[in-house]
Amino acid sequence: MVVRDAGGTSVHDAMPPGVSAVLDDVFLRHAHWHSAYEVAVQRLAQAIKLGALSVGARLPPERELVERLGVSRTTLREAVRALQQQGYLKTSRGRLGGTFVASRQIRQLSRAEITRSIREMGGTLQDLLDLRTSVEPAAAELAASRATDEQIEVLRWLLERSQSATVPDLRQADSTLHIAITHAANSNRVLDLVLEEQMRLHDILAYLPFARDNGDPVARSTGQHGKIVDAIARRDGAAARHAMMDHIAATNEIILGLLQRRSSSRSSS
Repeated sequence: MVVRDAGGTSVHDAMPPGVSAVLDDVFLRHAHWHSAYEVAVQRLAQAIKLGALSVGARLPPERELVERLGVSRTTLREAVRALQQQGYLKTSRGRLGGTFVASRQIRQLSRAEITRSIREMGGTLQDLLDLRTSVEPAAAELAASRATDEQIEVLRWLLERSQSATVPDLRQADSTLHIAITHAANSNRVLDLVLEEQMRLHDILAYLPFARDNGDPVARSTGQHGKIVDAIARRDGAAARHAMMDHIAATNEIILGLLQRRSSSRSSS
């Protein structure tokens, strides 16, 4: 996804063309289900919040977005207007004007806020964790048999980036890698499901690297990711599935542990 700031400089974290092409294919696909307007809003919001578009990045030209999303100009403009009202986008005029990412609308939540959010989700949280457990290992297995050599190189680059990510940047590096793995599975419906759970669990997953009793999140997460990418590169579907299952299970355990520790703290006070 080639995007530029107001001065024309690329702001996409110097991503190789292959990585940028993957993100284009993920977030700028035709609106093939639900209403075109809802999907246009959802895709652009996902691209911003999950880190495919940096703050300050300029959106591709309207003509390109219309073609890639498969929506009308009117629908696209309505979607952009909605994201402007939500604070995600801003538009400027003039020679260097355009529509730019204003904010990811992300605020680092406290532990109390996260545990309250988890409690309020109730059974929905378990449904989302079940979705991750069911879909992402299957996606990794499919990727092992369907990924092109170019897609495997993209995964290796994203893995390397995640290994050098700072804690504040780890969430975006993590989500981009998970999405690229699913993209390599070559199934639009599976990709939609993974994007849904990544978005709905976003705040919780973004908090985990900051949990003080969560060990070394960068080393643990990238170590698990390394096993997944290695298995996909070897075309070993069973190993890719099991590596992803172990990774998801470990993350789910941490999420549920946050709620349990909060409950224990309340009962002992």
